[in-house]
Amino acid sequence: PEKLIELFETYPNLCLDITPHTNMFGVMSENRELWREIFTKYADRIIFGTDYSSQSGKIHTIGHENIYRFLMTEDEFKFWNGMEAHGLNLEKETVEKIFSKNFIRVLGNEPKPINKEAFSEYIKKYEKFIINHAQGERVMKYCKEAGLI
Repeated sequence: PEKLIELFETYPNLCLDITPHTNMFGVMSENRELWREIFTKYADRIIFGTDYSSQSGKIHTIGHENIYRFLMTEDEFKFWNGMEAHGLNLEKETVEKIFSKNFIRVLGNEPKPINKEAFSEYIKKYEKFIINHAQGERVMKYCKEAGLI
């Protein structure tokens, strides 16, 4: 938490998504007051997300219902692999910012057009890393079929 606070204080335009690995909910549950303060103070800079990939490349989903429950209630509950969590009981306004308002404010309400040239260059630059990812071949196939590379 100290490093996160330092990052927020050092970089005033920094936003992050709340897609923590499941064990982070357990860690945050151990110091609920500090995390409640962080989420409240920096509520304008946290954006909702639900999925993450492990080092093996496997995609996991925590699920919006668990994140919502963690942020909005004081419930003590178990989720994914029996991890225990204790909700932060944040104010409704704070949770609304995290779940939707920040995304719309930062990224807008309509999808942006893809700059195909820039995207193609990016894919070429990182192709070997993409292919090594568990979903890499599928991603590359989709990009080719969609005419993005």
